Amino acid sequence: MMKKRIIALLLGLITVFSFAACAKTGAAGGDTRRDYTSTVERTDPDEHYVGGEKTLHRKTITETDRVFTSDGKTDYAILVGASGEEVGKAATFLSGQIGACTGAYPSIVFDTDQDLVVDGSEEEIVWNNEAKYLVLSHEALERQAGVQWASDADLSYSGYMIKSVGNSVFMKVNSVYGYQTVSQSFCREVLGYEWYAEDTNVFTKSGSTLPDMDIVEKPDFDFIYRSGYVSTGGKFASGQTDNETFVMTQGETVATDSKFVHNSYDYLPPEKYCDESNPAQYHPKWYSDKAGIDANRDPLNIVPHQLCYSCHGDAEEYELMLQTAAESMMKFLQKQPSPCTITFTQQDVWTACDCETCTAATEAFGSVASTYIMFLNDLDDIVQKKLQEEADETGTPKRELTILFFAYRATKDAPVSGNSKEDYAVAKNPDNKIVLDGKTYTLPYKKTYPDGIRCNENVGCFWAPIEAQYNKSFYDESSGTNETFRTNLEKWGLVTDKLYAWIYDTNFVDFLFPFNSYDSLFETVRCLKENNATFIFGQAQGIYGSYGNYVTTCFGSFKTYCNLTVPFDVNQNYGTLTDKWFANYFRDAAAPMREFYEKMATYLRLLEEKYPQIFTGSQKDAFISQPQYWPVALMEDWLALCDKAYAAVAKYEASDAELYAVLVRHIKIETIFPRFVICENYGGYYTNAQIGQFRQEFYDDCQELGIQLYSEHVPISTWFEKWGVI
Repeated sequence: MMKKRIIALLLGLITVFSFAACAKTGAAGGDTRRDYTSTVERTDPDEHYVGGEKTLHRKTITETDRVFTSDGKTDYAILVGASGEEVGKAATFLSGQIGACTGAYPSIVFDTDQDLVVDGSEEEIVWNNEAKYLVLSHEALERQAGVQWASDADLSYSGYMIKSVGNSVFMKVNSVYGYQTVSQSFCREVLGYEWYAEDTNVFTKSGSTLPDMDIVEKPDFDFIYRSGYVSTGGKFASGQTDNETFVMTQGETVATDSKFVHNSYDYLPPEKYCDESNPAQYHPKWYSDKAGIDANRDPLNIVPHQLCYSCHGDAEEYELMLQTAAESMMKFLQKQPSPCTITFTQQDVWTACDCETCTAATEAFGSVASTYIMFLNDLDDIVQKKLQEEADETGTPKRELTILFFAYRATKDAPVSGNSKEDYAVAKNPDNKIVLDGKTYTLPYKKTYPDGIRCNENVGCFWAPIEAQYNKSFYDESSGTNETFRTNLEKWGLVTDKLYAWIYDTNFVDFLFPFNSYDSLFETVRCLKENNATFIFGQAQGIYGSYGNYVTTCFGSFKTYCNLTVPFDVNQNYGTLTDKWFANYFRDAAAPMREFYEKMATYLRLLEEKYPQIFTGSQKDAFISQPQYWPVALMEDWLALCDKAYAAVAKYEASDAELYAVLVRHIKIETIFPRFVICENYGGYYTNAQIGQFRQEFYDDCQELGIQLYSEHVPISTWFEKWGVI
């Protein structure tokens, strides 16, 4: 733990029990047209900032007196030189945000064939230095204007460039994923745009002038996902990757919703290929010997636990399995031609195949994931060849496609030995033979790996460390758990150049209780970036079947903001972002709500130190809801701070009813946790009438806010029925 954080924690523990103010608040109030900076220096030399060689944020912004908007009007138009949903969305976003900030909504004109004539008209597009365009992907006009783009930058999928020439601004992307990021970048630089929550977007600049810009930039993570409810428009506006990254799969005979993970049986459904009553298609060697209830927990559906990626050592069966899987994958790809990634990921159970061949591979190569990698490399060779054939037939560029497997539970370990970077060694398979205890096992794979079992260029690892402790960063060495996972991550970096990360940001057992990953996220994300991850998915609360939580308690909106903001630039400062979010999300109520947050976060650290076996930071901490950890006096103190917050925004009820409703809703969300603790555990502290009223009001507010789940599989109505409120 960092030295300054220890000092802050010790000071905070004193104030928790005195209930004195311990918040370090940022600037609060109604003025949202200003830059909020950190009021407390939190930079620590022990923090693991990522070096510039791994990031790309080259920006030169020169303020000018060039008029962009004036009195709700603008002479600028948005010129679009490409077709497609993504570029249209970006143009609409640009016009909408400029209008929201300035009152001036630039018109959008299209020249998708780039003949320098506006589509559907005879209006010519004439370039000169006085022309006023915001240009999205128009190479013909770029040539006329003599735009000099940087040639030394790897923009990958989501990178972009912005360049001012004359009075116009040109925007260039490297793929369809860049339209979202480039339009947001323009709005940040010109309007001071920032997204804090679904209902809170802020502009800190007037948008009256247009600076000169020269930007070559790429988000530190190409793709950024966050589970939990986000509206369609909010997804684009928040910075969460809007264009679908993953091909959704669905089995031929399995009645399941389309999905992108735990989908190996979508390719090779056991109902079709492991049914003894259909001998013509019966291939039991494609599957593990062990069987049990399926991942959907249907007690009537007993299936093999997993596929067997060695096919029990049977080369003939392996060839059939491989070709069948390739045919299934091509069907999914043809149905969804846009996404750049498809997964072939194991079923959501703890085990992997433990047949003799897989067990021998585990022993010889250090991980059963070795069989997974070699199978997917063979599958990738077939699929990439088919994609090239399709491209040759149609005369179009070959589709870029990454195939991912899961490093998850039984397959979490890479086939790499050693305990540190100095002695890591990738396992080798020089001849597809394993000799173990005097017995020879012949492996069925198409290739050998004399230099080490590594992924093909287009095969990647979806790293999902579900057992990690997310209240600590992966750099933390206090318990050894996260140090082990960091080592695991480093090893996977030796096996693949395509690393996607799935991390966890909630306790699935107790959705209403706080999960202390607020500041640890920053270092965790840096660790992932340092090890070359390009995708990050923070799994929080989401929609499960017909139930869902449409808001997240315990400052979940702050976590969502950080989860979508930090991966763009991993070196951002925790204190600065915290100050900005509280000031803008709670406005006049920022001070008491920040005090609530600081007290809660500090108290959580105390619980973690005092009860490390209970408050582990796991996504399955089952016993944290015990009332002994949440004294009624503490809950009442936190609710008293919420009362102060309500009072601080009361002035808006008459002057700005819409803003008042938003701020009251923000505060109300944070009352849910302490109110639940009181309603469930402390009825004896109040009269029957009082606790009955508390529970009824709690029910009403859950209905209003869209809180339907207590945990992943338990609806909150369970408690309402017990309390007698419906």
